[in-house]
Amino acid sequence: MPGNLLFKSKDRWEKSESDILRELLKRDFGVVNYATFYETGEGRRLPTGIEDFSVAVLTTDESVKTYNIEWDSNKENPDGGKGYYFLRMEDPWSKDEVDSLEQSVEYISARQKLGLSITPEQQKILDERKSEVS
Repeated sequence: MPGNLLFKSKDRWEKSESDILRELLKRDFGVVNYATFYETGEGRRLPTGIEDFSVAVLTTDESVKTYNIEWDSNKENPDGGKGYYFLRMEDPWSKDEVDSLEQSVEYISARQKLGLSITPEQQKILDERKSEVS
């Protein structure tokens, strides 16, 4: 399940950041079912015009990893030329780091998108957030 990346621009192959992340997670890490949170643009434009970014990825086994989209000028691209994206995975989050997310709206929403259980307290946090936005 793709995440909800805030970034909506497209590269020269008409791929959005969400498309690129989905492609690389599946191909390079075998990750198909996931939800994203804490999407952050890193402020550097890649040669395709897309901004490099980092994103926290929650998977159905409840692990959290941060991935960074970067550029490899030697990697073959869809046109057969040189230069394409790659994902660099940071160290997986520790149990303590994941536990510290228990009250994060973004994390709780990601859990909900994946069909993972949330506590009544977490549901209350989501409900309060919805009422603030309404």
